[in-house]
Amino acid sequence: MQFSTQDTAIAVTLMAVLTLGALAAVFGVVPATQDRAARNAVAEAVTAQALCASEKSTTGALAFCSREELASTGYLPSASNEEGEDALSITTSGTGTTASYVISVTSKTGKQFQATNERQTPIEVN
Repeated sequence: MQFSTQDTAIAVTLMAVLTLGALAAVFGVVPATQDRAARNAVAEAVTAQALCASEKSTTGALAFCSREELASTGYLPSASNEEGEDALSITTSGTGTTASYVISVTSKTGKQFQATNERQTPIEVN
């Protein structure tokens, strides 16, 4: 069976279209998913912070919890940053009316997302 030049051109064009579609999926969808996971990690930490702070405030002045405290109470799944995992950072300071926290996550794409006690919705910062 012989293929004509036209058949070969159609086959090559079809393969190119399929390859471009696969590349678009990998380079477009995967990074967006990684960024969404980082935003979700910040949102989970904000929720964990609210639970921990409400528990702490029953014993005294308002104070926020470190990453290790959140992990030890079970509000966050783990305090470790394993290789390949989004880098979650929680910084706390003060008590009472000066209590504050900053939660920051760097996505695997390199984008950084952040939330604070005054702005709980994760936003991209760079």
